[in-house]
Amino acid sequence: MNGTLLKVIALVAMTLDHIGMILYPGVNEFRVVGRLAYPIFAYMIAEGFRYTRYRWRYFSIIWVIGLVCSVIDYIARGSLYQSIFITFAISILYMLGSSYVKDQYKHMTRYQHVLWALICIVVLGLTAYICYGKPIPGFIIDYGFWGIVTPVIIYLANTKTAKFIALTVGLRILSFELGPNQIYALWALPLLALYNGERGPGFKLFFYVYYPLHLGVLYMIKQIYW
Repeated sequence: MNGTLLKVIALVAMTLDHIGMILYPGVNEFRVVGRLAYPIFAYMIAEGFRYTRYRWRYFSIIWVIGLVCSVIDYIARGSLYQSIFITFAISILYMLGSSYVKDQYKHMTRYQHVLWALICIVVLGLTAYICYGKPIPGFIIDYGFWGIVTPVIIYLANTKTAKFIALTVGLRILSFELGPNQIYALWALPLLALYNGERGPGFKLFFYVYYPLHLGVLYMIKQIYW
């Protein structure tokens, strides 16, 4: 399967998950199927960053959409919950930093190596503090610390086997943090094993617009009919 087909599968799973979350909170089957979405998107975010020639533009698009979703959510519900776009935007920032260090590593002095290691520790610690310490009441990043880190370790892995190990470790930790339903995210691994490395037909705009659009439609249905 190419990347586009995998993302369509993730999109369907995500839609069913949000139908369950918004319209049918008592029907757990929707949430179970929805667990397929995160691992596929996390894997494709890492792959997209690896192969794109416009990495900062890639980050900017994800970040701006995330900010728009956050603003709309705050206006509509007074919520500080940050969508998966913010999660993945932070992941891409980590990848940008990792890519820079990897490219410059051979030209750095020993002191620069130490400095970058300290910067990495501080940034990871700050991210963990924001996710676990919750210094801002109500400010929650979707999928939390390991939701941010998992695409990064997939990107840093050099082989498909290593990528699958990285994804499996991330998903297993998330299952401990987010509850028993999250274990079903491992069902995405057989689908990702069929990934042929090809991007597939480009529907970038559709994928970017769909997230806020389908949430808006679902909340509108809930207001009118529920």
